[in-house]
Amino acid sequence: MSDIVGPYMQAQEDERCNANPLTSISALTGALGIILDDHLKWACEIGLAARTTCSGKLKWQSNTVVDLLAFSRGDCSRCIVYKSRPPSRELYPNNNNNNNNNNGPDHHYPNQDTSSSSSSSYLLHRAVPTGQVITHCTTPGIIALTFDDGPYIYTSQLLDTLASYSPPIRATFFVNGANWVSGIDDESTPYPSILRRMLSEGHQIASHTWSHLDLTTATTAQRVEQVTKLEDVLQRVVGVKPRYIRPPYATCENGCLEDLEGMGLHVVNFDVDTKDYENDSQAGIQVSVDKFNNELGSNPQTDSAIVLSHDVHRWTVERLVGEMVATLRARGFGTGTVGECLGDPQSGWYA
Repeated sequence: MSDIVGPYMQAQEDERCNANPLTSISALTGALGIILDDHLKWACEIGLAARTTCSGKLKWQSNTVVDLLAFSRGDCSRCIVYKSRPPSRELYPNNNNNNNNNNGPDHHYPNQDTSSSSSSSYLLHRAVPTGQVITHCTTPGIIALTFDDGPYIYTSQLLDTLASYSPPIRATFFVNGANWVSGIDDESTPYPSILRRMLSEGHQIASHTWSHLDLTTATTAQRVEQVTKLEDVLQRVVGVKPRYIRPPYATCENGCLEDLEGMGLHVVNFDVDTKDYENDSQAGIQVSVDKFNNELGSNPQTDSAIVLSHDVHRWTVERLVGEMVATLRARGFGTGTVGECLGDPQSGWYA
């Protein structure tokens, strides 16, 4: 079997990011010199229209096959994989994971034992879409706790709380660069260390724009600046650029979705809003506790949720989080990041 990376580079050069993209699995595998066995079939998520960046990707069009660079890595975060048995490691020459028993990368097999060379289960791993607002998890039984607007003076306490559970709780932080604080890359403040701690403890860092600008009323140039300015700071501080974003005020209209899709971003809102920003007092936070308890599902076999709250409010950190965890665990739910609740491997969370 030929090496994958070389043919990918040649294909990328030949296509030059604006010619007709490869449009069938047979064309893709032929270009890469790969012979797939009959039990493994690849297909692309439909509707990834109009993406024209040259940074490692061919032009996306409806029905276009998977990003060749991702394919060469065995990264399935942007495609659908159908399988009746695990593929050979031979298909993934650059995969250095030694714990998957000669199968493909672990993230092809979420919540599945891959120690056997065959499997009777049928796995469908869907891409996380762009160009639409995501409000629901796709993995039952997971509650994704999300925290907007930080980091702030209460974030360290929140991280302590999340780490105190057994097992520890992984959450998603939709961060700003300059909202409640500025200078999140200023090493004389605690915020760079807080961001690094988030990453080291398994939390997902996502974008909430640089300064919490309303992206619906912003121009395209302003949207790009709000995204890239935060990306540049996060790259400098923690070494990652988020692929996930929550638009401020949960609104993304008037060309916003198209602009964010053009930047390759997954737009995520929520289906449970605790309204903690309206109830930040010792007595008032009970309203948010009751709202969460009433809106959370009761069946972990079918239910899940993306929950909105904020790490910039004292009573969210001091009381609401503990109440939410107690309720969701009493009902049999697990917790995870937004990426996890959408079935996205960690390699898909960051650019």
